[in-house]
This record gives sequence, structure tokens and C-alpha cells, in this order.
Amino acid sequence: MKTAIVFFATLSALADSTKAQNAASLVFDSIKSETEDQRIHDYKIDNKYFAGNYLIYDCEENHFACVNDVGYAECNDNREAALKKKSHGLPCAALKIFLDKKTCIEQSYQYVDRNNVKLFCFSK
Repeated sequence: MKTAIVFFATLSALADSTKAQNAASLVFDSIKSETEDQRIHDYKIDNKYFAGNYLIYDCEENHFACVNDVGYAECNDNREAALKKKSHGLPCAALKIFLDKKTCIEQSYQYVDRNNVKLFCFSK
């Protein structure tokens, strides 16, 4: 009788172990696909920025860019630091957040077509 109880306890432990392995496998697979998706969607667009849905204007390099949240935050931080130093020329301008990259890129083309003076690159 003891052998049967030990046998069933062992089977139960193996079943739990298999469930745990399956759960771990699912988690690993989702992390793996998430990082693969990130690599596909968070591609580098130049030596400073990764692509994203945040529109900025890089005043130092004189171009619009649709960057990720990190690039947008860095732009804001650099701009604030320049304003505190009372610099006349600002490094960049964080302009707008879009729902997706495609819309950001389409809007950036409209800004380029306007060819306006980039007043947001200068402090007042």
C-alpha cells in the first residue's frame, strides 16, 4: 500500500513539474517574441535615436525625427537643461506624440514641406 501512495505522489509531483515546465516555457516564449518584436519595431534611425511615435526636431542636426519614448524624454531633458543655462540655441524640440510611427512619419513630412523657420530651436 505504501508503494502505491509513493507512486501516486511521484506521479503527482511529475505532473506538477510538467505544468511548471510548460508554464515556464510559455513565459519564455512570450519574452522571446517580445524581444524579437522590439528589435523589429525599435530600430535605430541614426546614431542618436531609435524609431518611435514621438515627433521631435533635432536643432543641432536640423531634421525632424520620429523617435521612441527614450529619445523624446532625452530631448525634453536636454532642452530643459539648455533653458536653465539660458542658452540661445536649443538642442531639440519635442513636438508631438502620435498613436503610431506611420502617423508620426506622415506628419513629419508635412512639417518638412512647410519649410518654416524653426523658432522652437531658439529661446526667447
